Amino acid sequence: YARASSAFAPITEKVISEVDPSRPGTLPQPWVGIQYVPIPEFQDVGNQATQAFADALAGFIDALGFIRLGGLYTSFMSGNTTRMSVALGQGAWTLAAGPAVLIATFAVGAMLGGGLAGLTSPRWRTACVLGFEALLLVAALAMEITVPDHAVAALFMALAMGAQNAALVHVGGFRAGTTFV
Repeated sequence: YARASSAFAPITEKVISEVDPSRPGTLPQPWVGIQYVPIPEFQDVGNQATQAFADALAGFIDALGFIRLGGLYTSFMSGNTTRMSVALGQGAWTLAAGPAVLIATFAVGAMLGGGLAGLTSPRWRTACVLGFEALLLVAALAMEITVPDHAVAALFMALAMGAQNAALVHVGGFRAGTTFV
């Protein structure tokens, strides 16, 4: 345990020693007591849970898109680039169009998510980007219900999965993505 917690020990000790239970916030509060939210391990639980949820959501969206679109992907663009390349190599321009549109839509979603993340304070960045993603997925659901063509809903799903890339978390010093280009 000492070795595993050594990375967080100095900051944890500093936070615990500096906190004043009689002043639990930056503004006056009607209570006394504290919760050690700034401890990195505490925050990391939320980060890990969010990452796991985003991974599961990306996989679900991808499977749904794959089934509905006859083998095209809405989250993992590497499959679409392969399908597009094979179609282009065989001169099947119309078969290359579907994957190309999904790749472009995913890229637009990544730009929109990145722009939103850049305009948002670090504290609210993940929540705002995931909220935007949720709105796009609701739009995809609405399109799936109201428009008989699955491709329209798939475009919103690809936008959402592209936007999700802006909600990346740092894991062990690098940014871990939930979707793949």
